[in-house]
Amino acid sequence: MTCARIDRAMTDGITNADFEGLTATHSSGTRRFTIFILLALTGVFVASFILPLSDGDYLTICAFKNVTGLPCPGCGLTHSFCSLVRGQVERAFDYNMLGPMVFLCFVMIWIKSACELAGWHRPALALGQISRRLRLAKMFVIAFTVFGVGRIIYLVIYRPEVLSSSPLARLLGWMQH
Repeated sequence: MTCARIDRAMTDGITNADFEGLTATHSSGTRRFTIFILLALTGVFVASFILPLSDGDYLTICAFKNVTGLPCPGCGLTHSFCSLVRGQVERAFDYNMLGPMVFLCFVMIWIKSACELAGWHRPALALGQISRRLRLAKMFVIAFTVFGVGRIIYLVIYRPEVLSSSPLARLLGWMQH
C-alpha cells in the first residue's frame, strides 16, 4: 500500500475545511504545547529504555502509596513501560493491567504531535478523529477508576497486611492508644 493510499484511508471523511481550521487554530501556544508533549513523551520512552527493572522493594514516588500502603491506579506504570520496551508483554500486564494500553496511547499521541509539528495535517487529523470516535479520554478515566478501586478492594480483602504496615495505619494505631 502506498503512502498516498494510507493517507487517504486514514483521513476518510476529513474535508478541506478541516485542514483550513487546523492551520487557522494552530497558534504559537498550541505549537509550544505540542512541542512540550512531544518532548515529555520522548522522555518517558527514553526512561523506559534506561531504567532497570527491579523485583521486590523499590523506591516509589506515589504519595498515595507512601501514605496508605495501597497502590493508586497509576502505580506500576513505569515498570510496565520498562517491561514493554524489553518485549516482556505479560510482565507489563502484571505490573499494571492498563500499562500496555496507556503505552500505546502515548505512542499514538507522540506520532500525532510529531505529525502536527512536521506539517503532516492529514495523519494528525486522522489520529485525532480516531481518538474522538473511540472516546479514548472517557474510556481511560472509567478504566482507571474501575481498575484502581478494584485493585484496592482486592488488596484490602486478600492482602490486608499491605494496609496494616502503612504509615496511615501506624498513625491511626498511635492515635487510638
